[in-house]
Amino acid sequence: MSSDTLVALFPSVPLRAKPNDRSEMVSQILGGESISVIEVLDNNWLKVKCVYDSYVGYADSRHFTSYDSRFHDYMSMRSLFLCTLLDSGVEMTYPAGTVVTIGGGGYKIAGQLIKLELSSVIFSSLSDVARSYLGVPYLWGGRTFAGIDCSGLTQMASILFGFVKLPRDASDQAKIGVLIPWGERGANDLAYFNNKTGDITHVAILLNQDEVIHASGSVRIDKLNSDGIVHSDSGELTHKLHSVRRLG
Repeated sequence: MSSDTLVALFPSVPLRAKPNDRSEMVSQILGGESISVIEVLDNNWLKVKCVYDSYVGYADSRHFTSYDSRFHDYMSMRSLFLCTLLDSGVEMTYPAGTVVTIGGGGYKIAGQLIKLELSSVIFSSLSDVARSYLGVPYLWGGRTFAGIDCSGLTQMASILFGFVKLPRDASDQAKIGVLIPWGERGANDLAYFNNKTGDITHVAILLNQDEVIHASGSVRIDKLNSDGIVHSDSGELTHKLHSVRRLG
């Protein structure tokens, strides 16, 4: 990592479309995740690129700290967890996907030594991870159990399952993996959906040939047919199918 690499200090840091707090949140940087600084702006704002997925946006420099090269090994936590920041004694809850670095006889989150009790959370599949988010409210740009969007759900499921690295947006995720004919679709494939102009704007994870889990209003399970997603309660076709792809 270079000298202009920083790591997120707090459980989640908003990444915004423009350099001000009123701008829309386009993604989130989770605790311990790294950014590279593209440009230093006025009023504490930075133009940054997320190291994991190369997503570019604007973030407040006060939400980050310098990377500590002594803590070189890392892991992404697979569930919500409570830790104590030893420097201040403050307890904070960090979301699934938080990056914890290991070395020097302890654990760190974003440069802060922590007291952490590890618990093993094992997921059997991509869709198994996604099920753990059931009921989480939809949040544009969200990547946590407090709120998540459709491509955030698929990206986080892939991170927590230790699977293929996915970009941030559905349209970019649709370039990953192998195109699957409709009749060969199956559990853990990703289904993509387009708007009226043909642009891919939504993604879901297949639970089986006829059901998907996705973030739409909240993380929910709906029906799938060759036309698209059918709302399980209303029977309405809510998303038009573009393609199905298989990772790995």
